Amino acid sequence: MSKKSAIIHSLMALFNLVVAQIIASFWYSFNWGAVSSLLFAATYLAVVFYLLDQFLKRYSQRTLASFGITKFKVAPTWLWIAFILPVGVLALLYFALPGHFYSNGFSTWEKFSTLIEAIFATGLAVGIVEETIFRGIIMHAIEEASGRNWAIFLPSFLFGCLHLLNGRLNLTSALLLVIGGTLVGVMFSLITYASGSIWASALTHGIWNMLVIGGLVSFGTTKDPYAISGYLFENENLILTGGEFGVEVSLFAILGFLCVSLFCLYLQKKKE
Repeated sequence: MSKKSAIIHSLMALFNLVVAQIIASFWYSFNWGAVSSLLFAATYLAVVFYLLDQFLKRYSQRTLASFGITKFKVAPTWLWIAFILPVGVLALLYFALPGHFYSNGFSTWEKFSTLIEAIFATGLAVGIVEETIFRGIIMHAIEEASGRNWAIFLPSFLFGCLHLLNGRLNLTSALLLVIGGTLVGVMFSLITYASGSIWASALTHGIWNMLVIGGLVSFGTTKDPYAISGYLFENENLILTGGEFGVEVSLFAILGFLCVSLFCLYLQKKKE
């Protein structure tokens, strides 16, 4: 694949993601709680896979499978890693940083809706879509055009930078976000290569989103009104807590990303 074609594939993949997200978000306008979340997740996945499939067939006569987007299959090892990573990071945050728990007093329906949102929308749908785009289409296109090293770094750096669009951050928090976002992207890329498809990274991404930012238990320096409950840090050190973006780019999360990345490199070395 030429570099020009790799750029076209990457831009079209990102465009498809945005279009699918806009279409799927329509369901939230009805404010149906858990039902809106389920419809969002189903629509988001269906539209993304349909648009990508049509683009690949018409532009490059390729299949989704040729970009690592195969039938779902995940070895038990990756399922363990998918849970151990977020649980381990949250446990370290709890034991290392003093704080206290709080509850937002949600009703039973609000708790159920938040749980469904965390599992199916924030978790599985977003995890699968983002890994399909970044570790599926973009990473494989760049690898064919420029080699594996660039394929690991460039989509990961882009992944980190795009999260800057989530809101205005001070300089330190923005730098933490780019560093943490790039490192988690590198980790997802290495998981994809070590496992042979996007599904292990999609599962890891989805479960991370579900447990860390899904609103079940929110860890941070300010109360999260959209979470069922939370743990409020007394320490506001930006490096330890992740600053304005949150614990996803904290020192503890970055250590978790590095540990999983080293494990993936170990597995790759064993194969050689």
